[in-house]
Amino acid sequence: MQLWNSFAGFVKKLADFHFGVFSEPTGQASFGRWSAGVVVVTGCFCVVYVTVKTHAIPELAGITGFIAAGGGVFYGANKAAFAWGNNKLEANGQPEEPK
Repeated sequence: MQLWNSFAGFVKKLADFHFGVFSEPTGQASFGRWSAGVVVVTGCFCVVYVTVKTHAIPELAGITGFIAAGGGVFYGANKAAFAWGNNKLEANGQPEEPK
C-alpha cells in the first residue's frame, strides 16, 4: 500500500508540473504551449520511426526546422495575441472584462 501511495504522489507531482508548463501564469491552459508540445512530440516520433526503419540516425536539419517553425509559429502567435489584447485594454483605460 505504501508503494501505491508513493506512486500516486509521484503522478500528482508530475501532473502538477505539466499543468504549470502548459498553462499561462494566470492558470489558463495555453493553446500555444500545447500546440508547440504536440509539434515537438510529433518531431521526436518521426525521428524514432525513421531510425527504427532505416537502422540509422537521420539527418536532423529538416526535423529541426519543422520543430522550430511549427512550434515557434503556434507559440509566437499565441503570445502576440495575448500581448496585443493586454496592451489594447491598458491603452483604452478599460478594466479587464470578467470571465
